[in-house]
Amino acid sequence: MKKKHYIRLYQDIDCTYQISGDDFDYDSSADEICNSDPANGSMFCIVVPGLYDWHNRFVNATDFADTKTREDFNWALWHRDGLLLAKEIQRQLPRDYTL
Repeated sequence: MKKKHYIRLYQDIDCTYQISGDDFDYDSSADEICNSDPANGSMFCIVVPGLYDWHNRFVNATDFADTKTREDFNWALWHRDGLLLAKEIQRQLPRDYTL
């Protein structure tokens, strides 16, 4: 049975995603999610327009020193947009990955 790898969306000040089996955090400054290490599964680079802007909406609304997000942050819209992006990411990922 082929090993299933995963991509995890991970919202932090300088991190958008993580890859299973990897000790690094990645940002998506070019709206890209990539794996360049064959030890972590199929190598790929996919483009998901809007991923970086979506991530930055959260980063810009959050004080990471106090771990507090602005009260007027629209969580419902942010989660909805995140789900739409996640569907597009999953559609483009190699089949040995899950999101």
